[in-house]
This record gives sequence, structure tokens and C-alpha cells, in this order.
Amino acid sequence: WKLAYAGAVGSQAFTGIPVVQQLAKAFESHTSIWPLQTGWLQSASGAPQIIMAEVYPSMIKIDTKAGQVKDEAQVESLAKWFAKADSEGKLLPKFARPSGLADDESSKILGEEGWILGI
Repeated sequence: WKLAYAGAVGSQAFTGIPVVQQLAKAFESHTSIWPLQTGWLQSASGAPQIIMAEVYPSMIKIDTKAGQVKDEAQVESLAKWFAKADSEGKLLPKFARPSGLADDESSKILGEEGWILGI
């Protein structure tokens, strides 16, 4: 990833990761980071109350309102998209191990790489 210019997400990662760490520590008895700390979730039983997951805002179409910054529109649109998926019972399956994922790939993802929810 890059720190500057078109397609750069590095600066957002440098900003976001420390905030995720602070939130995870502040709510540590109720929070886990998916899938690194949760593993692939098959059911809500035993899942933490708060699950932090990496997302990719460009995975869905966004509706930008007049005067709205693109990042704001992406966050709002993605939150609505996940809320709708949750209300329709389609969110939990997004936390499950993807079909066709080899055991060695799964181990690497769970051990160091992470994953993007909804991709």
C-alpha cells in the first residue's frame, strides 16, 4: 500500500490502527478483532459483543449528498449496508470461513494477514 497520492491507504492505516488498539483495550472484556482473535465465526453463540473487522468501503455503491465528503458518505453507506445485512440475517455468514479456502491459507489469515469483512 502507498502513503500518498491516488489509491493511497497507508495514512489511513497509520491513523486507524492505533485507534482500534485503544478501543480494543478500553473494551477488552467485550471486544475481539475478526478473524485474528475470533477465528472464523459459525454462530453468534460465544461471540464477543463487539467485533472489530477491517472493511473496504469501495465494495459497495455509495450515495453522496450535496456537501458531503466522500469518506463520510462511504462510512454512512457501509454502516447502512451492514445494518441491512444484519436485519436480514445475512451478516453472520460473512464472518464464516470462505468456502474453498485451504487449511494453510486459513492458518496464514488467522495468524497474521487478517481479512476484509464482506469480500
